[in-house]
Amino acid sequence: EYLAKHHSEAFIDAANESKGVAVCGVLDAEQSAALYTEADLTDQQWNTIMRHLRHKFNASVAVSLLETKRRCYEGYTAPRVKVIYHREGEKEEEKIVAEYQDIKAEFKKAVEVLLRVKQVGKRKRVKRIRLVIGGDHGQGAFRLGFRVLIDTESDEGEKEVLHKTINIATVHCKKEVGAILESTVIDWVTEDLKYINENRLHLLNVNRRVVTCFESD
Repeated sequence: EYLAKHHSEAFIDAANESKGVAVCGVLDAEQSAALYTEADLTDQQWNTIMRHLRHKFNASVAVSLLETKRRCYEGYTAPRVKVIYHREGEKEEEKIVAEYQDIKAEFKKAVEVLLRVKQVGKRKRVKRIRLVIGGDHGQGAFRLGFRVLIDTESDEGEKEVLHKTINIATVHCKKEVGAILESTVIDWVTEDLKYINENRLHLLNVNRRVVTCFESD
């Protein structure tokens, strides 16, 4: 401990020469965020890597994932996670991991981001907002996403359709099976879409920006 504290460089060199690795600090939020985004990791991949490193070195190596996500994305929506086991016929049982982000929150955020990026500062310029949802299976996972489309019109009458596509759910499975989706994310998606359908999305002018809220917020 004395050597590590007072002669850190020599201590680390000695550890490396002995073919070991010295844990000399914990990744802070900014460093963790950089690693997470640069490596394009999923939540599951990040948690798996951190678990193995903690076990190997018997030490913490990074701050929590939620803190990392908070630094990565403003207004990050923490996902719901569900793990099930599925067996089809005589095949080996498969572990299914599903992650889902609240489509209500992501829809509101997508609308606000689009209007801010395109500098639409008045709600009267927004004529219509549409939400299109769809999914597909590929590369070992079923991915569900939505596209928000906003019909706008400038004060001069110029029309433009703004659009943004967001992934909201990932189900890690070998192939798309209805029973797997029904047991993981379908109920969450149905509940949120019902809420969106029954509650109008309001646009408000606040400090030269357009912000959103649902009728029951």
